[in-house]
Amino acid sequence: MVRDLFNMDFCLTWPTSHFVHRFSFYRSYYLTTEDLINVVGFEWDENGKKIHASELAWQQYMQFNPLAAWFKGRRLSIRNDLLNLFKDWGSA
Repeated sequence: MVRDLFNMDFCLTWPTSHFVHRFSFYRSYYLTTEDLINVVGFEWDENGKKIHASELAWQQYMQFNPLAAWFKGRRLSIRNDLLNLFKDWGSA
C-alpha cells in the first residue's frame, strides 16, 4: 500500500485518513508550484525558495487560479522535497 511505503520512507505512522488528506494537500501544492514556474514570467529562486514574477503576472495568473495567491511572496522551503516525492507521479 502506498501509505505504508510513505510512512516507512518518512518514518511516519499516519493512519489512512490522515495520509489521504495530507497526500492530497501536498500533491496540490506541488502541482500548483510547478504550474506557476512553467508560466512565462514566473521563475523559481532557489536561494530564496520563492517564486518570483512581476505584480502584473501575479494578478493575471490569480484571475485564472485564485489559490495561487497563497504562494505569492511566500517561502516554499519544502518544494524540493515535494519535487523528489512527486516528480515520477506526473499528474496522477
